[in-house]
Amino acid sequence: MKRDLLHTPEGVRDIYNGECARKSVIQERLHDVCLKYGYNDIQTPTIEFFDVFSKERGSVPSNEMFKLFDRYGNTLVLRPDMTPSIVRTAAKYYADNLLPVKLCYAGNTFINVSKYYQGKLKENTMVGAELIGDSSIDADFEIISMVIDCMKNAGLTEFQVEIGNVSYFKGLLDEAGISGDDEENLVSLIQEKNFLGVEELLESLKKLKEHRINTAIETNGTHIRTEELFPYVDQLIMDCKLCDPVKHQKYTGGANEEIMKNIRKAAKEHPYFHVRVPLIGGVNNATEDLEAFVRFFKEINGDNVTFEVLSYHEFGKKKWEECGWKYRMTKDAYVDQELVKQFRQMIKDAGLKYKKT
Repeated sequence: MKRDLLHTPEGVRDIYNGECARKSVIQERLHDVCLKYGYNDIQTPTIEFFDVFSKERGSVPSNEMFKLFDRYGNTLVLRPDMTPSIVRTAAKYYADNLLPVKLCYAGNTFINVSKYYQGKLKENTMVGAELIGDSSIDADFEIISMVIDCMKNAGLTEFQVEIGNVSYFKGLLDEAGISGDDEENLVSLIQEKNFLGVEELLESLKKLKEHRINTAIETNGTHIRTEELFPYVDQLIMDCKLCDPVKHQKYTGGANEEIMKNIRKAAKEHPYFHVRVPLIGGVNNATEDLEAFVRFFKEINGDNVTFEVLSYHEFGKKKWEECGWKYRMTKDAYVDQELVKQFRQMIKDAGLKYKKT
């Protein structure tokens, strides 16, 4: 066999020997818990019609699905998620008078991720359960209890259970006026929990520190583990786009609670902390925004903290295009330079240290 045919494509891998055995054991342990709770096994096809996974059903973006066509011209996909398939079977085989129905499953899912991150593969095994037709609190309690028992039966002693509600999330999107491409981008950002990437970065920073190589990190401060970087970074730079949480949600599609918390922590703990404000027309250049920045900066001020104001630019436009996203900023985002100078002076007049990087 040719040497290049011994390798797998990017994003998929072989599982063999001890690892394969351990994986089988864990799947069996999870499955045992589902059976004890009265759930019945179900298997669905690996290949489904594309429409089963439309965004209205809460699945992955269409550009991240593996698509193919049958002889009749129908668009098919390798299933990117199990839940829509289970919902389809429930609608087909279980009449209303048979609800609620409890189903459990184990199967592989396929997502054509645009970038390959360590720990994020294109093919993954998903083990899960669905309780369909019961919207009571008791049903919610049962599912949460079963998840906890699954984790314990798998041998975990320390774990965190995340609880999501699609209807609640959709309501927040509607309230914020987010839809279309923005909604898809936001969902992707929320789903992207690249914790292994953080571990890798920490290890790299530790090694650089050991070799006395100076490091600087520039971040938006959104990651929940940002503070773990503090001991290994010589210069820490964070952006502060808006102090108002409502406006931040409106213009960025995300909350600023974690950002503000990380900025406060860095101001207290990091010896060389630099805060930057990217001033954007129609977003954060109103008088009340500038005054809010100054109040917040006075709150976190210290000998270790410096501040800077940047004018809007389009340096990030190419990154958006490379990700396949539409760049939505207009010429109105540019800010009058007199206002930039005025804001810089406001910071200095407040007794804050201004530093140009």
